[in-house]
Amino acid sequence: MELPISIGKFQFCLVGLNDKLTNEIRRHYCGFISDRGEGVNINLNITIEDRKQNSVVVLEEVKFSDGFVHLETSDISGTFDMTRGEAHISVIPQHIEGGIDYVLRFMLALTAVQHRSLLLHAAGIIHDDYAYLFVGHSGVGKTTISRLSSGDTILSDDLVLIQDNWHEIEVEVKCPITERPNRWWVYGTPFASERDIQPKNTNAPLRAIFHLQQDKRVFISDMTQSQMVAELVANLPVINRNVSTAKMAMRLAENLTNTIQNRKLHFLPDASFWYIIGESYRN
Repeated sequence: MELPISIGKFQFCLVGLNDKLTNEIRRHYCGFISDRGEGVNINLNITIEDRKQNSVVVLEEVKFSDGFVHLETSDISGTFDMTRGEAHISVIPQHIEGGIDYVLRFMLALTAVQHRSLLLHAAGIIHDDYAYLFVGHSGVGKTTISRLSSGDTILSDDLVLIQDNWHEIEVEVKCPITERPNRWWVYGTPFASERDIQPKNTNAPLRAIFHLQQDKRVFISDMTQSQMVAELVANLPVINRNVSTAKMAMRLAENLTNTIQNRKLHFLPDASFWYIIGESYRN
C-alpha cells in the first residue's frame, strides 16, 4: 500500500507497509495524510527487517557520496538518493513508527534546504494570524512556550518548516524589516517532542523569530546578525554534516535574518512573554 504524507510543499509517499502498519502510521500522522498534489515528491520504500534489535548500540553513521546519503543506526539502514527524491530503508519491527519518523525528519531536512526551505528546531505558534518561532536546543523551553500558548495554533513544539514562498520578490535592504513583504511562511509538521502537543497542518506568514533564554524576568534583547545566523544554523538538524548543504543553509539563514526580525526572548514559565512581544510592536 501507499501512504501519502504532506508537509508544506513536500509530498512523501510511504511504500511497502502492510494494512496493519499503514493504519498505525496513518493514526500517528493524522492531519498530515493527504493525496499527492503539486510540490516536491519524495518516495520512501520501506522493508521490515526480520531481526531482533541489536544488543550493541550502533551510533548514527551518515555518509554523503555523489548525491546519495547512506544512513545506519541500530534500528535503521538505508540510502537516500537526493537527486531523484527516492529512499530505500530497512527497519526492525520493534521500532517501525520511530524509525519512519526519524527517516522522514532526516529526508525533509536535506530536501528542504535544496528548495529554499529550512527544517528548524523551534516551537511554531500562530498568534493573531502571524507565525512566531521560538528557537532553542532541547530543554530550553520550546514545549513550555507551546503549552503556555494553548489558545493559539501550535505548528509544532520541536520542528517547523520555513519556506521562502515569495523568493522572486526583490526586497530592498534599506527598507525597514517591519515593512518588507512576508516572503517567509511557516508550516506545521507532525513532529512533536511530547504526546500532549498536537501540531496542526496549517501555515502562516512569519512575523518574528525569538531565540529562547530562561531568565529571572521577561524582556527582549537585540542580537548581532552573526549571532542570529549562528543560532539558526546550530538548530538545523542534519544539514551541517555535509559541506554543500551547510553552505546552502548558511545563505538561507543570512537571507532570513535580513528579512525577518530575530531577537532574544528572556522569559519565565508563564504567558507574560506574549504581552512583552505585543508591547514590542506597539512601541
